[in-house]
Amino acid sequence: MKKKISVLNLNKKYNGQIVLEDISFNINEGEFVSILGSSGCGKTTLLKILIGIEKSDTGIILKDDEDITNKKPSERGMGLVFQNYALFPNMSVWKNVAYALKSNVVSRPCPDKELLKSIDLEVIELEKKMSKFEKAYAKIEKLKVSGKQDNQIAKLEQTYQRATYDELRNQLINLGLKREEVLLDECSSYKARYTKSEIKEIVNNVLNVVGLTDFANKKPGKLSGGQQQRVAIARTLALNPDIILFDEPMAALDADIRMSLRKEIKNIQKEFNKTMIYVTHDQEEAFSMSDRIIVMNDNHIAQFDTPNNIYKKPANEFVKRFVVDHLTEKAQAIIDSTK
Repeated sequence: MKKKISVLNLNKKYNGQIVLEDISFNINEGEFVSILGSSGCGKTTLLKILIGIEKSDTGIILKDDEDITNKKPSERGMGLVFQNYALFPNMSVWKNVAYALKSNVVSRPCPDKELLKSIDLEVIELEKKMSKFEKAYAKIEKLKVSGKQDNQIAKLEQTYQRATYDELRNQLINLGLKREEVLLDECSSYKARYTKSEIKEIVNNVLNVVGLTDFANKKPGKLSGGQQQRVAIARTLALNPDIILFDEPMAALDADIRMSLRKEIKNIQKEFNKTMIYVTHDQEEAFSMSDRIIVMNDNHIAQFDTPNNIYKKPANEFVKRFVVDHLTEKAQAIIDSTK
């Protein structure tokens, strides 16, 4: 499988205290990876470093084999879904999702391909129009030589006025100059904002994906916690990041809503084939959603493996106690309660 992101020897200290120690791992394209650990283990700091909000003291981050260690958050192609949703209370659901798109710029193919084609089509249309004028002028000259049909001459001169022809000719000259400028442009891409029609299409599509089309005009205050989290997810999806990061997005939600959102997030991942990195302290949540899990303890990685391997072959006593024993006790409690 193709590596989407590689982390090599990350280290981070705050005021001399170790927060992350020698963190290294690879995540594959389209993979769902949870970072599981108790409070203070460094998982949220790791998330912030990945997206660029925080800087590591040492180490390298590669995305698609490109070094993004020192890139700005906006240049990393990642999106972050916050625990507190971070919605604008005075804006509708639709406007909350559209807001980021209005200020965001995207790479578009350089005009040397798209614009040249457009210019050439305009030139063809102008040349067709000018040809009609030139044929009309030739006919007028013939009629003048014959000395007859003054009414037809007047009608042709009214229809094919010289001023209009001169304007067409100037347009053709300007298109030629524009074409030369485009040919001299050696860029491979350029940055541009989304158009209004693009924003409308993107927002309507993601709201449909997260099941909020009927709530598009409602304010966040009129929504449940689960619906507000869907808005936050839709806003991130709208920006079309390669990687989506989640910072304990369900911590404040009721159990039944968490169960529903888990399924929705997994469905979204499969539909869009997104790489997702999910920070949580909830063992059950990590096991139910993840392809692989990074278990963290004391600021380092205790184990990185599939849920099945972690459960059957815990790497050390901490993983056994924090993950395996916890899940076993929870399962036993459920069994006992049904007797």
